[in-house]
This record gives sequence, C-alpha cells and structure tokens, in this order.
Amino acid sequence: MDKFPLVSVIVLNYNNGAYIEDCLQSVLSQTYPNIEILFIENGSTDISASIVEKYKAKVKILRILKNIGQAAGRNVGLKSSHGELIALMDSDDSWHPKKIELQVARISSEHKLIYSSAIEFDQYQRTLLSAHYRGPCAVHFRNPYMPAVALCGESSAIFTRSLLSEIGYFDEGLNSAAGWDFFRRCSYKTNFEFVDYPLIYYRKHSNNLSLKSLPVVLDQQLAYFKSLTEAPITLSSYMLLFRCQAYLFKRLINSFWQKNTSMKGVLFFAIQCFNSYVKLSRYKSKENS
Repeated sequence: MDKFPLVSVIVLNYNNGAYIEDCLQSVLSQTYPNIEILFIENGSTDISASIVEKYKAKVKILRILKNIGQAAGRNVGLKSSHGELIALMDSDDSWHPKKIELQVARISSEHKLIYSSAIEFDQYQRTLLSAHYRGPCAVHFRNPYMPAVALCGESSAIFTRSLLSEIGYFDEGLNSAAGWDFFRRCSYKTNFEFVDYPLIYYRKHSNNLSLKSLPVVLDQQLAYFKSLTEAPITLSSYMLLFRCQAYLFKRLINSFWQKNTSMKGVLFFAIQCFNSYVKLSRYKSKENS
C-alpha cells in the first residue's frame, strides 16, 4: 500500500442542511493529505442543495432527485469512488482533524476495518462512547443485547476496497439496519481494530431515526433474520431469533409507553415475529429436502 493511499470519503445527506457545513469543514480540515470527497445529495427537500453548492470546487456532488434510502444512497457513492480506502459519513456528524490519519495508520492485512471511540452530543450534553471490540468480532453480532460493535458505524469506520470486494455493497432490501448488516458481513472477512480516542462527533437531533420506532425495529428484525438464514438452521437459530425478537419487542414496548408507537404497531410486530418463525421453518424444510 502507498504511504498515502487515496481515501474516498462518502457523505450521505438527506435534509440535514443545517449541519452540512460543520460536516464538510471537518473533512476538509483533515491532516491526511490524499482525500476525495463525494457528497450524495439523496433527494433532500430543505436547503441542502444551496449549502453544498458552496463546496462544489472541492467536493464531487452526486444528486439524486428522489430519496432512494440509506443503503442505495451509500452504494451510489461506493460505485463512484476511486480510493483504495473508504470512509463513510452521515452529513449531520463531524470528525476530529486527525481521524483519517490515525485510522489509516492502523490498517493492515489483518485489520481491514478500523473504527474509533466517539462523542455523542446534543444541545444539552456530551457523552463519551468508548470502543471495546477488536480482533474477531463476528460472535458479537449474534448478541442483540451487546452495545454496537462499530460505534456510530457508518461515520466511524474506515475500510479497504479489497474488503468491500469480498463482502459486496450495502443490502438495499434494508434501510436503517443496512449498516449493522454491512459490518456484520465485514466481521466474517477481517479482524476489527479501533483507535481508542473519540474521532467522531455523533449528533443527536429530531431528524435521527428513533431506535424504538416501528420501521426501525422491523428493519432490524429483517437484518437478524437474514443473518440466521445465511447459516444452517439449527435449534440455536430459533433460540437466537427469540432473543433478538425479545430485545426488539422490549424496545417497542418502551416506545409505546412513551406514546411514540401505537398498540396497533405493537400487535403488527407480534404478528411479524410469528411469521418469522414460520419462514425460518420453511428454510429448515428446504435444507432437509
């Protein structure tokens, strides 16, 4: 690998016009010398287009007329990028000036994905999110009660193009859970490593997808189900599915008590849980036939 391999920074935006300048300035202020920036304008209806236009001399802007979802939007950027290394970013987040420099220094043949600790913040407080998991990480994705493996994943991680070639693009059948699924697949092909310092500033605000909303919970269930069907179906598969659904159901009930989800939504999820067992049994029957 070259001393300073090209890093493609792919920024995904949808209606985050208020935060774009903070985001792009943090990328343009990186100490690492060899970066290309691709800005995916994913059908925004706010002031995003006029804000990013100010940066057109330094940023390649890819405009999508209608929002095509997170996974498809990131894939547009991945397919248009040229870097040997890739860093994804959400347009409402920002980076420490040395983020790319410190992460590139950790890349190796054994560690093709590097993430970091993070600062989660809103207008009231800042919280340190410490990285914990390094080395073989696939097992951690099988426990829904564990904290996120790659903290603030899409905005935190940097990975090699060779790893992308091994695992493929984001699954466009998923939306909010597409990042979890992407990093789960990465964990099958490489050991993870992290920089134990907060290199990403993760912004919490009203436009963030709620982790307890019905669409997010359903999407995560679909991602869990997908992971189970990629291996032989055993009794432990049903037990893991039950644990995943119990975890998601608890999140949804909390949302119900906070009046963010209706009882109709809770019942709909319960029906989907039952249907998932039926589908898993059908997969098992196909394996035995």
